[in-house]
This record gives sequence, structure tokens and C-alpha cells, in this order.
Amino acid sequence: MKILFLVLFALFSLSTFSSAAYWGSGDYHCEINLPDGIPQTDYFWMTAGSVEDGTLVGSKRRDGLGYIFLGYVDLKGRPNYHLNEKTIPELEKRFIPQSEGFHHSVQRIVTNGIPGYRVFGSRVYFTQHFTLVMDMYEANNLIYQVVGMKAGTDDPMKDADVRSSLNSFRLKR
Repeated sequence: MKILFLVLFALFSLSTFSSAAYWGSGDYHCEINLPDGIPQTDYFWMTAGSVEDGTLVGSKRRDGLGYIFLGYVDLKGRPNYHLNEKTIPELEKRFIPQSEGFHHSVQRIVTNGIPGYRVFGSRVYFTQHFTLVMDMYEANNLIYQVVGMKAGTDDPMKDADVRSSLNSFRLKR
């Protein structure tokens, strides 16, 4: 009985530290869970919108050491342009500018049944050095870009909030 109590307590404790805010769009046919954290701590995440073209939604840690972005590239005016290993260098420039960042690796992924690519890189953002992971998927005449950035780590996917947000991305049918 003690073991069951400890397991339930651990699960409840972990769930309180990894709370998420649902965001979905019928216009862009996608959804994601963004971290929102615990307001009393520096790990608190705040939803961050943007007026920049191609950005749908984001979330940032209150201490400025973590960011999640969901953006897109519209393919309507580019009928022959597709997501592939040859187009990744152009697509990543928004998040890994050549003057401030470095591309480290690319791998093929499948998240919730959607094939895509995962790019690992690093960059300087607001004078801080961040490692980042960017997942890209092509669907609905868009290339979706889901980016997690984290300072102070060599792998942003080790952060539970970044990992769960990237893994929560879904296309709406």
C-alpha cells in the first residue's frame, strides 16, 4: 500500500510541475500544449505572442532561460518548395541566424504520426547562449516550425517542459 501511495504521490507531484496550456488554431490546422509552470517560481512560463509574420504562438520562462515558439512558413506562393534536407538551411535561418548561431545536426523524426525533421543548434539570444531544437513538418501548404530553446544545457530535450511541448504538436484534421 505504501508503494502505491508513493507512486501516486510522485505522479501527482510531477504533473503539478509540468502543467500546460492548450493552444489550437482552426485557421492553421494545428494545436500544441505550451508550458505554463508554477507562478511562484522562476520556472513559471508565460504565453508570449508575436506580431512577427510567421509566428503563431510562444511561451517563455519568467527568468528568460527558456523559450518555445510555434511558427510557420507559407508555401502558397512557392508551389515547388518543400521541406527536405536541401531546404532546411534556409528554413532554419529565422531561429539560427548565421551571425549568431550554429547548426549542429539534422535527423528525421515522426511525431504523432507526422513525418518531419529535427534540427539541433545553438545561438545567442538576448546576450545569452542557448541550445535549441527545432522540429519542422510540412502539411496544409505550410511548413510548421516548433522550436524549444534552453540556456545552460547541451540538450534542450532534457528539459521536461521543452520536450513535452515539442511532442504535443498535432495537426487538426
